[in-house]
Amino acid sequence: MSSAVMDPLASLRAHLERDVERLERPFVPDLQIDDVLASLRTTLKAAGSAAAPRDLQLEAVKRFWTALKFDGLRDARLVSFGLTLAPSAGAPRLIEDTKRFSAVLSELEQFVSDARRFRRCYQGLVASYFAYDGESSEMPAAGTANWRRLRNYLGAHASKLSGDLPVNPSWVDTIHDNPELFSDAPCAAYAAEVLAGESTRVDQLCEQFVISDVSWFLRELVLAQVAHGISRADDAFVRLLPTLLSLLGNNDVVRDRGATLLLDRYAKCESTPVHKELRDCAIAWWGNPWLKSNSMRWGSVKPRAKEMVAEWLKLEFLEAFFTILAEDGFADQRRLMFWKRYVHVIEHVQFALGAEARSSRDADMSQLRRKIKGLAVDLMDPNSVNNAFIMDIGNWVLVEFSGKANALYCYDKKRDLPFNMAHPVVSAKNGHNSLKSDRRILWMKHGDKLHGWDRWEQMFAATLKTHLGVDPIETAVRPPQSVDRGATRQLPFSEWALHEVAKKWGAVIEDRRRAGGALWITAPRNSDVERILKPWGFQFKEGKGWWK
Repeated sequence: MSSAVMDPLASLRAHLERDVERLERPFVPDLQIDDVLASLRTTLKAAGSAAAPRDLQLEAVKRFWTALKFDGLRDARLVSFGLTLAPSAGAPRLIEDTKRFSAVLSELEQFVSDARRFRRCYQGLVASYFAYDGESSEMPAAGTANWRRLRNYLGAHASKLSGDLPVNPSWVDTIHDNPELFSDAPCAAYAAEVLAGESTRVDQLCEQFVISDVSWFLRELVLAQVAHGISRADDAFVRLLPTLLSLLGNNDVVRDRGATLLLDRYAKCESTPVHKELRDCAIAWWGNPWLKSNSMRWGSVKPRAKEMVAEWLKLEFLEAFFTILAEDGFADQRRLMFWKRYVHVIEHVQFALGAEARSSRDADMSQLRRKIKGLAVDLMDPNSVNNAFIMDIGNWVLVEFSGKANALYCYDKKRDLPFNMAHPVVSAKNGHNSLKSDRRILWMKHGDKLHGWDRWEQMFAATLKTHLGVDPIETAVRPPQSVDRGATRQLPFSEWALHEVAKKWGAVIEDRRRAGGALWITAPRNSDVERILKPWGFQFKEGKGWWK
């Protein structure tokens, strides 16, 4: 065979030998391809439609307002993002016009079968859902109704986002993982974890859906944490109270609603000792609960909770008077402990402040003056350190002075009082507008071994029982702990005790005394009820309940 023919054959043989040699070598993987694939997957997961500029949304909304049809996918996407926009000044927003909002949902049906296209519109709907405050009572009724329709639509169409596509954007996975976002309680699922300091899921939601600080979602998340807190057992709820109060203190919009829930829940606890943070927050936000000027602020709180805070505040004022305002700056513990046992029957308190108390720059005194604003008048007395504490108990007004040498004065409201607390008062005996007058019905000195009594407290308690018909309780700041249907130990009457038996019996209390009526409790007539209510002075009326 000629060399011309052999050369190509030799060349082919050489090529084949080299290829076989390469095939026999071990395969070395290129790890860079894994990084490329991971990067591509991340890019696909992060893909999504960012919100279009507001001016483009507004133009699309104006076109749709007239045409009631989308001019292609681009317009559908822009209108989905622009549901909270109005076509012109004074016009309702698109979501607040039922006819046009219905047309939006109807027009979107053309894209539902194509997951890739539908996603672009769905993401805009989600943005509008979080941007419009459908939970606010200030929104038009149509807006609220359509916002709820939008919420239902998003929940019902979430399954249309995947289709048969191999990879979902991360925000689509988030929608699938958080179906509660479009439920009647969109924040409830996150309350416990956020309250425990874990905010990863919520942070992810806010980032992916661009939920702003003014969105209803973050506001309702605060209330969801409150709702979770009040659902816990007494001990767990009380432990959470400081955190919940701090949350409300930083959010004025939901503060009143949240505070109402916390107060009503605390009042239902088995034991309700003074909770200083709850008391101070309630007073700071709504003012004194027994002043008429604050009645609107306290209007949403149940009477039981309102009375609880009122007693706490009276107790605080008692403590302040017999400590901060005490004679010579020394706490008058005996008088303080005596009157603490009667805080449940004290209906109203006022202060008369001497010159030193009015002008003192002491921090405690300054804080007290702020707290008793509206409850204090000037005491025009030569003794600049003298002060007075005025208590209303039923039909009587009792006056205690800060100086121990001063006696207790008690006056009958049914007669003309010798003083008017709307004006400065004096302590000169029988002086003009004086707190000390011979028109008193009781006068008692704080001295032991008087009138056959070992201690003045015994004399005071017996006299108050005889003349005013009131009894002390051993722990005035707590309600009775053992009230039940078959209780055999008779408890002294108090607002606390009455509410406790009402709670145990499932009865309703109706206080009509301020309107000139009676105090009613809708308990049945049986031996267990009679055993408690009759000694308290209640009478039974068929078909209505017990009254006094």
